[in-house]
Amino acid sequence: MHNKIPKLILLDFDGTMADTFKEMVDINNKLHKELGTDPIDYLEAIQLREVPMRDWLRIIEIPIWKVPKFIRTIINELEKRISTLELFPDMKNVIQSLSDKDIVLGVITTNSKENVREFLNLNGLKQISFVKHTDFLSGKTGVIKETLNEFKLSEDEVIYIGDTVGDIKDAKRAGIKCIAVTWGYNTEVLLKKYEPAAVANKPEEILQLLNFQ
Repeated sequence: MHNKIPKLILLDFDGTMADTFKEMVDINNKLHKELGTDPIDYLEAIQLREVPMRDWLRIIEIPIWKVPKFIRTIINELEKRISTLELFPDMKNVIQSLSDKDIVLGVITTNSKENVREFLNLNGLKQISFVKHTDFLSGKTGVIKETLNEFKLSEDEVIYIGDTVGDIKDAKRAGIKCIAVTWGYNTEVLLKKYEPAAVANKPEEILQLLNFQ
């Protein structure tokens, strides 16, 4: 996929590093009256993985003006659960292997920087150099471009790793390649429709795609 070793790899958090999908469903169901949403069972939630995340808002009937409150509530509740969130199996080894190649690693997330930093600390992920936040509705393209300028890197020196259609689109708009991972919020079938640079079905495949194995 990529003959040139990247100098910077940007990672998504929810669904790429941390398994937050079940927590998100649980929070919605417990607080659905406060959030103004419909409760959803887990099997229905699994089916949501087959559509882009922005379509979830329509399916669970969240009007666009309520989205900021919905996101804030989810993030605040996740803060209470950070210690119980799981790092996806083998992601720690992948992150260490990338760091061993002298690649700078950073996180760009719609979650809070505080949540992500606490999770990184709890899981001993000191290899992550920085965490940047962006609003869900704004997307990640602007922050990606700012990061390229900050590090004085060209587009072909940076890769984004994410789990959603939005991640693929945002990376493309910023002019960088995206490795889409299939263990998060969107399915492999859906992700492939949006033509990421490559698809990883398990964490160690990231290293294979970068020719590190």
